[in-house]
Amino acid sequence: MITVEFLAFLTLFVICLIITFLERSFSFNKLTSIFIFVCLFMYFIVVRYSGPDHDISTYYDMMSSANMSIYFFKEPIFWLGSRYLYLYINDHETVLLCFDTVSILAVIRATKNFGLPKYFIFLWFLFFAVLMGYQNVYRQFLSICFFFLSASYAYNSKLYKAAILFLISILSHNVAALFLPILIILTDFRIFKKYKNILVLLCASSVLVLLPFVVSSKSNNNTGNMGSEIYLICLALIFLYLVLINKLKLTGISSKFFIIQIYNLILLCNAILLMGSAQSKRVGMFSLCISLFCLILISEQKMYRYRAFFLLKVLIIIMPSLVFSSSFDMLLTTNNQ
Repeated sequence: MITVEFLAFLTLFVICLIITFLERSFSFNKLTSIFIFVCLFMYFIVVRYSGPDHDISTYYDMMSSANMSIYFFKEPIFWLGSRYLYLYINDHETVLLCFDTVSILAVIRATKNFGLPKYFIFLWFLFFAVLMGYQNVYRQFLSICFFFLSASYAYNSKLYKAAILFLISILSHNVAALFLPILIILTDFRIFKKYKNILVLLCASSVLVLLPFVVSSKSNNNTGNMGSEIYLICLALIFLYLVLINKLKLTGISSKFFIIQIYNLILLCNAILLMGSAQSKRVGMFSLCISLFCLILISEQKMYRYRAFFLLKVLIIIMPSLVFSSSFDMLLTTNNQ
């Protein structure tokens, strides 16, 4: 069945391919940013008014709920923020569009900070791990976008901004706390330079040691029909790609991304062993989104002359959104459901 939402996705897909091909024909200026923002905002209007998917219905119910459980104060950015907005707006879709707007702006800013290509912004929102976020696990989607922005400031050694945005990411979805070592790996802030390796090791070890205790406070309910192993396979393939494209010579930023991928793989393996399927999938989604910007940034540095290569890669990255039923079914929502 062809839906308006599916057609909107395909339209964004085509725009992504065109910008990929014309990437070096125009600059990343304010006019370009406005064009990208308008395209994505219009897409999200279609997504929101096509009807809610899965957990989005629960978010709608919670906006008007009087329940003030301690659970909502653990992740207040969305839970309390959405209720506050709903008091004034009184429309579920518009409330989500407000958060969508923030996420679009965060991704545009992060893309510029990292020096990523313009097409990456579209690629981000078309990527299946992100798509399942804004269509279903919305708090994690917000958290990933804030983490992406935090990582971009860490990458540029702007520690204060990185720390504030990382805190916002955690308060959007607590799973972001597991990825603190990645921010330390990315930054070259002078305070960290001398003891960076020790900090990364201690932080990563602490996360892995505390993971079993975190499990007891998390739900083990399964969501969707795509196993955690799919995320593990994707991470392993990206890891292999990074090694091969660097011809086993891992220096500079390549070495950082290599370490990040090793951490993501170890973290996800532990999550699969210790957590329920739903929680390990969320760790996998988060890890894949981090891997995506690592993948594109390295590819642009190593293969920037070969535009046909990037067109093929964009196709390969977006195809899972249409192949995996967990993500594709979310594009078939209609208000009649």
